[in-house]
Amino acid sequence: ARCSVELGNPENAQYILNSLETNYPVHSSIERSERQFVRAEALNALEQHMDALRVLDELKDENDPLIRRSMLNIQAVSLEGVGLFAEAGRAWLLYAQKGSDDERRKGYTNAARLGLVAKDEVGVLFICREAQAAGLDQGLGEYWKTARTRLGLDEGEEKPDLRTEERLQHAEAQLDAGRAEQAAEILEGLYLGRGALEEDLSARVVVAWGRCIEARDGLSAALNLFIELRPSFSSLEARSRLDVGAAKLLEERGRFDLAIDAYEGRYTLPEDLTGGQKP
Repeated sequence: ARCSVELGNPENAQYILNSLETNYPVHSSIERSERQFVRAEALNALEQHMDALRVLDELKDENDPLIRRSMLNIQAVSLEGVGLFAEAGRAWLLYAQKGSDDERRKGYTNAARLGLVAKDEVGVLFICREAQAAGLDQGLGEYWKTARTRLGLDEGEEKPDLRTEERLQHAEAQLDAGRAEQAAEILEGLYLGRGALEEDLSARVVVAWGRCIEARDGLSAALNLFIELRPSFSSLEARSRLDVGAAKLLEERGRFDLAIDAYEGRYTLPEDLTGGQKP
């Protein structure tokens, strides 16, 4: 069935799979997953991408990491086929985290390509830098150049594009209105590509992302994020912005003693400070 797809005959692949299901039902989750992968690939070849996503959705509760990784590139093709370019790019980026060099290079290349289609230029810069750090950035030069051109970055100092500032302001407004999920959708690309921003703007992105984390996973998770990322900022202004963001979260929980420490750059996580939703 898999060879039929490769040979350009996905209809025959579906016929074979149906025959297998009738005559040789499986009980192993791994073999079942393999059949679903081939069926989804056949549906993608027939440009029935939504049906392919439905097939893959049957595997959403599968916890085997090898199965989940094998699903990523098939899922990415399906998502691109239905016009979900940003989601497809994220799937390719996850695919690029492990595997052979050729597989990882393919993942980075497709993630960068789709990032431009989704108008997530900051995310494209992040992808290219991550690929460069892994020595897998061959062929990504045009994506890097296009993203920088769209962002209006000079050859020298990198300056944030107005659209980046506007996206961040919009996300911050969503957070102020109590709409953390909507803010997270706007912020995800900015957070992933924060390394391409100047430090003060990057710190604002981290603070906003921390507020999303706090709404979803609790105060401890947000503070852990700030603790982890604070040393990565070299400027006093950027670190101070994180300190103020952490302190405000603590103030909202009534932890004024810890907020005082946070304003001074000292974050404390006592045992009684647990995750979860706000009371």
